[in-house]
Amino acid sequence: MSDSTFVNGRLVRDRTPMALADAGRPAIFRTATPAEYERLVWERLMFDLLRVRNGRTEHERTRAMADVRELLREVSHLLELNPLVVDEVEQRARQERGGFRARTILISEPPPAPPVRKQQPPQPQPQREPQADTAFLMDPLGVVNGWVR
Repeated sequence: MSDSTFVNGRLVRDRTPMALADAGRPAIFRTATPAEYERLVWERLMFDLLRVRNGRTEHERTRAMADVRELLREVSHLLELNPLVVDEVEQRARQERGGFRARTILISEPPPAPPVRKQQPPQPQPQREPQADTAFLMDPLGVVNGWVR
């Protein structure tokens, strides 16, 4: 065992402290604040995606993929997304638009058409009854507020 100390401050699985202690590798841990936790989940997800991509063995890639899946569930929880709804949307997208295995690359597309706005038929304006406070302003000779029309 070396005299150097390795410090990295990354999010680890819940039972990692016990596993390291059982292995005779005492380490220092602390609990993340809620804001810190959200940032660390995203950082760990990016880290593990790179582990999946760059893993040298199937075993390394499989373990990293398991971490990615666990972290994606945690992201859903942080964003308050219902996992059943996410699964449903995923299935519907796959049925309607397919997956990604065909390796299709979009090269160009026409600009989106402007939205079609439904024109509402003009609504008839209700007839306004003369109000009592304006009645005294007009007289039969056409005098309104002291002015002659």
